[in-house]
Amino acid sequence: MCSETKFKFDSPVGWDLCRRILKERLPFGPHDYQLEGVAAILDKRDFVGVSATGSGKSAYAYMALHVIQGLQADPTLCPSAKFPPGAAILMVYPTKALEEDQVSNPLLLKTL
Repeated sequence: MCSETKFKFDSPVGWDLCRRILKERLPFGPHDYQLEGVAAILDKRDFVGVSATGSGKSAYAYMALHVIQGLQADPTLCPSAKFPPGAAILMVYPTKALEEDQVSNPLLLKTL
């Protein structure tokens, strides 16, 4: 449970909270490098993730949205975390093929 006035997702408590929410909402747990990106997004910090093709970079965005939705569904998990209702994440793709791949991803569609 977080009780700080300005909760930091990029902290051991924040990572634990994100991991717990994601394990309930996804069929797999996040990698630490993904939690690092999710925490940055949730703390409203700039983040650049560089890793191999197919390593889960797109997951930063949909995992962050899952955490937001989880916190909105149960505000008691972190009362100080505030996100706008109907929060959304805009993703810009460099290729049509990558866009089509993401649209067919059932984990991404679940958040829509």
